[in-house]
Amino acid sequence: MSSKRHSHYIFATVVTCIACFTVGTARGDEPPQVDANGTIRVPAFFLLESSLVDARTRAALTTARDNQDKDAALWKACAPIEGADPAQAPAIHQCQAGAFYASSYYKRLRDRYSVRLLTSEIGGVPTEVLTPAEGISRKNRRRVLINVQGGSFLGGWGVNSKLESVPIASLARIKIISVDYREGPEHAFPAASEDVAAVYRQLLKTYKPSNIGTYGCSAGGLMTAAAVAWFQNQNLPAPGAIAMQCAAASYWSEGDSGYLAQAIHNDGLDLNSAEKNPYFKNTQPDDALAFPVRSMSVNGEVPTVASDHRDTRFCAEFSCLHTFCSRRSRSQGRSPRLGRARACVHV
Repeated sequence: MSSKRHSHYIFATVVTCIACFTVGTARGDEPPQVDANGTIRVPAFFLLESSLVDARTRAALTTARDNQDKDAALWKACAPIEGADPAQAPAIHQCQAGAFYASSYYKRLRDRYSVRLLTSEIGGVPTEVLTPAEGISRKNRRRVLINVQGGSFLGGWGVNSKLESVPIASLARIKIISVDYREGPEHAFPAASEDVAAVYRQLLKTYKPSNIGTYGCSAGGLMTAAAVAWFQNQNLPAPGAIAMQCAAASYWSEGDSGYLAQAIHNDGLDLNSAEKNPYFKNTQPDDALAFPVRSMSVNGEVPTVASDHRDTRFCAEFSCLHTFCSRRSRSQGRSPRLGRARACVHV
């Protein structure tokens, strides 16, 4: 493909992502400029809340914005985990958990959803076992979900793990095992994959693989894909289904849509390459066990749901993932089974 044609393709992808999920209003009449190397210089524009958001969700987003300054102040009182020394990490995680428990997010979570929570060690790995207060539904008594929380592979346990597990356990009336997998800066790949596999191997003694699902948001979405690759590597049967929420099967700086997210969130971490993340410091960017979208050898038989959010951070990555899954499935004479849902915001 020629450089000019490739540039127009990238530009079309960016425009499609924006059109799918948001409504933008340009400021001024300056058209986007495409450099010879494919870089697109986009003029400033207003990014409005999506017209596809329903009234109930819009009200919830408004409530979250009304409390964001207070909640952000609690979080900012903690030292940043990015760049922290491994010895400092436990205190930072404890501070962040305390900020979360004092936040409006946790209050709404606690008031809205009723669950029972039990700490347990499964396969030698710390976990939280969540069950609905009203009991597991009859159809889910022989089913279980494994949650691998987000947090940039630098944290999130006790915070994102509850945000991702409590509502689902309550609403779906199903047991959820939330895994406290090892992360950076104390640990490096493949520590997390080993921990999730240890939990999964233990659950296989009680549950059929077809009755086990794995899911996670953000870094947990990538961890979900990496877990399936690791299961295959360890000759473990594939789970019944997986869900990658707000993420794809690659590091979040891959593709081009992450640049839009950086503009929205002013979040420089998003665009750091994987080797700059302490967890992946010794990992090659083409390692399919860490970034499964890099290899056609990864098992493509697992039914998959992928969800995006309004900042379109993973729009290009989802397009790549769908292409990968379709190619892999069709090469084996099967129809691709990738469901894609649109969520609201990146947690």
